[in-house]
Amino acid sequence: MKKFPIFSYLLVFLFTSPAFGEIKINSVAVQYFQKKDFKRILEFFRGEEYTGRSLIFRSDETDREGLYFTLKFSSKLSDFPDDTTIMLEVISSESIDTRQYEFKFPSRIEGKKYLLVGLTGKDWSRKENKLIAWRLKIRSPTNDLLAAKQSFLWDHDE
Repeated sequence: MKKFPIFSYLLVFLFTSPAFGEIKINSVAVQYFQKKDFKRILEFFRGEEYTGRSLIFRSDETDREGLYFTLKFSSKLSDFPDDTTIMLEVISSESIDTRQYEFKFPSRIEGKKYLLVGLTGKDWSRKENKLIAWRLKIRSPTNDLLAAKQSFLWDHDE
């Protein structure tokens, strides 16, 4: 009878461990940002927005003011597959109808730690609007669910 070397056990553990290749949304913070909150001194010199360590999606790319979801992950953003998509669904005080927004990750994400998903422009036109419920889904190019997170009220029974 052959002995199974310790190294083989280690390999089996590493490649079957849930931490290997799993993407988890560690936290979601929701906050209203004004245009001035994104101004940096580098923008003055470069003439373009400086995003630092954040990858920022906006429903209206011409407007920075709005409601933002800041996501922190168990994995680096650069570990996400090319053409990953994120879908945000929201219900607000403006309308009881669910609104959906979809964003596609760029093919190269270097040095980014945080993901900000913003409802800007006409999609969140007033600071006074109230967020009632939300759900985020991150999908691979083959539409496999990579990660998801939602508010408590999203699944609340009527």
